Amino acid sequence: MLLGSATLCPAAPCPPEATFAAPYTVATSLPQRYVTTADLNRDGLPDLILSTTNSIEVHLAVRGANGLEYPLTYSQPTGAGATQIAVADLDSDGLQDLAVARDGGAVITFRGNGTGGVGDGTFEQRFSYDVGSAWGVVAADVDHDGVLDLVVSARTGLRFLRGLVANGRANLTFTIAKTLTTP
Repeated sequence: MLLGSATLCPAAPCPPEATFAAPYTVATSLPQRYVTTADLNRDGLPDLILSTTNSIEVHLAVRGANGLEYPLTYSQPTGAGATQIAVADLDSDGLQDLAVARDGGAVITFRGNGTGGVGDGTFEQRFSYDVGSAWGVVAADVDHDGVLDLVVSARTGLRFLRGLVANGRANLTFTIAKTLTTP
C-alpha cells in the first residue's frame, strides 16, 4: 500500500503542478482489499485498518524520522474474502469497534480493546452474522433509536442488522431486521 501527501491549492482550479510527495510503503502480510482510517488510540494520528484476502490488519501511526510510519500492530484471521470494514463504537464503551464484511458469507464484529476510552489497536472477535456474500458494511443509527445498526451490501441485496441493547447500552449484538433483495 502506498501513502502520500499532496499540496492543496487554496482556490480551484488547482494548478497542474500540484503533485503528491514521495510515497510511503506500508507492508501488508497479504494483498489488501480495503483500507480505511480512524484514530484508534486518540493520539491525533490517522491509523490504518485494512482487510486482506483472509484477515484484517491494524497499523497504528507513529511519528518517525521521515514523517508518519505504520508498523503492523494487530492482525486477525477472518476467513475467506474479507472486504469492507466499518469503524464505530458499536458497544457504547468509548472505544472504536470493527464490523468486517466477508465475501465468504458473513459480517464479523470485533470489540476494541483499551482503557479509559483510548484504544490500543487490538481487537477481540465477538460475533459472526450469516448475511450471505457480503461486499460492504456501514454503521449508522438507521432506526433512530440511539443504537448503531449495520447496513450490509450483499450479492443478493441489502441486509439491515438492528443493534441490540443489554443493561441499558449497545453490546455488539445485532439481529437481521430487514432484507431488501435485488434481482
